[in-house]
Amino acid sequence: MGNVLKDKQEGSAHAAQAFQAWLNLKGYSYIYLEQSTLTFPEKFLGAIKRPDFLIGTFRHGAFFVDVKGHGFYQDDDGSYFSLLADEALQYHRLEAFVGLPVWLAYLPEEEGLQAAYFYPTSLVANNLPALDYNGREFFKIHLNAASLKRVPLNSSGQLSCLC
Repeated sequence: MGNVLKDKQEGSAHAAQAFQAWLNLKGYSYIYLEQSTLTFPEKFLGAIKRPDFLIGTFRHGAFFVDVKGHGFYQDDDGSYFSLLADEALQYHRLEAFVGLPVWLAYLPEEEGLQAAYFYPTSLVANNLPALDYNGREFFKIHLNAASLKRVPLNSSGQLSCLC
């Protein structure tokens, strides 16, 4: 179990680095939210999930992005990403507390971290059924979901499709 968690953390770190490089390439304004426990109040630990980036745009305002280095999963309905239900609740609390939207950005290794699949966390708990796997609830975000936006992480990719 420890190796699986470590692999996911390393995958997410590589994904966050690729995403940050793309933000720099595009010239987007952002703040990277360092993830150590020293940069977050103790009272929020376990209650609010801290995203990786706060991005500001002139046209669409500010929003949070949490980068996920997860790959695709498969079921009878096709490919999907997963999100733990407790994480979805923590993102919901952050949105309510700060008043800014949170977007998930999945950067699958299968695509060489060359694209990000964005999904608003505000739609997770309200629009998707919670499923149980090994005693933990999670949500499936299928690739055919209308609100899932694929953005190439090259010079042509734009965040404007999110707003």
